[in-house]
Amino acid sequence: MTISSKAFLTEIHTIINKNSEAVISVILNQAPKEQSCLAGLSDDQVKVLQSLSLDEDQVSGLRKVLKNMAVSVVSGMLCIIDGVAYTTEPVPDLALVSRDTGCPINEDFLHDEFFEIMPGS
Repeated sequence: MTISSKAFLTEIHTIINKNSEAVISVILNQAPKEQSCLAGLSDDQVKVLQSLSLDEDQVSGLRKVLKNMAVSVVSGMLCIIDGVAYTTEPVPDLALVSRDTGCPINEDFLHDEFFEIMPGS
């Protein structure tokens, strides 16, 4: 892992954590309603979310679901960049990183590095 890729991937984890916390804060009615995470929701939908009475375990579970979803999306994107994405239809030249067909097992892939530096891993 290069220093620049580590900084890049660490920043992605930071963004995921901040955005997950922003959603939780909005749901717990501890943040202004003008959060970007509410884009596309009606006022009624926001009110329903903010009316939820969640205990600590429910908040923790919701936080994990939000983070896992974001991690899954980013991981899929990094697999595309690494040239190892599974798509329903073959897409020539989908990879953004050039890979030899016989690349060694220990070659660094962004999607692997992403999980190696994941907080709590």
